[in-house]
Amino acid sequence: MSVVILLLCYIIKITTAFPAIPDFLGLGSCASVRVQPNFEFDKYQGLWWEILAAPNKDESAKSCIMHNHTLSGSSMKVRTTGLDGSDDKIKLKSVLSPNMKPGSIVGSSDLIVKVSGVPNIPYQILATDYRTYSCVYSCMETRGFKEENAWVFGRTPHLEPKYIEKCNAVFKNFNIDSAMLHRTSQGKICPYYHHLTDIIQSNEDFLDLIFGQKNGESSEIVPTSTISSPTASDTIKPYVPQTTSSNASPTNNLIPTRIYPTT
Repeated sequence: MSVVILLLCYIIKITTAFPAIPDFLGLGSCASVRVQPNFEFDKYQGLWWEILAAPNKDESAKSCIMHNHTLSGSSMKVRTTGLDGSDDKIKLKSVLSPNMKPGSIVGSSDLIVKVSGVPNIPYQILATDYRTYSCVYSCMETRGFKEENAWVFGRTPHLEPKYIEKCNAVFKNFNIDSAMLHRTSQGKICPYYHHLTDIIQSNEDFLDLIFGQKNGESSEIVPTSTISSPTASDTIKPYVPQTTSSNASPTNNLIPTRIYPTT
């Protein structure tokens, strides 16, 4: 009984000192992780769909979350799209850059997300094969609390279970609780669905071009998310169709939405 009383007193003390603690904050420290070695930044370009994420009622995008990464110098521009709780379209912009803080390894997947008006947010890619899946962790500490996030991303809206299991194993290895992750709704309910086959194929073509360059082939890469249709040219671009009817909506691209301010 004395233990219960002490615990209740501790909780009361915390809630008194921090009366407006968001529900996504938890007690404790961030996990000590190792990012993927020999990370190839440019291969991370293109479209990534959010498969699993830690839910947060303060997020603006709730479903159909997709991210488009476009290389820009030493950083990547990221355009995120999705639907909010009322099924209205959400569009966000951010920049993904190498983490230049002291102690960070140059060329690693220890990255940061930059959003206007918001402090830099950690974005650590723990494992990825660039073509299928990506396991990402983000955590910030303050005054004995942590905001911990994790995601599983895929190059298609639906990821085979074996790749989700890979990420779960990675999270478990670093004592990250994958039970906090919920599936993000994708598929028929989403604006991109009517053009999904073309979008996936165009993204695959774009990745083939990037991987070809890494293998010594010479081609110009000019990724964009605004072309009206796929074309046969020397430059392959991720395909995002323009709206042609009430059932066909333009798709853009996404990044982890929990870390962005609501709009």
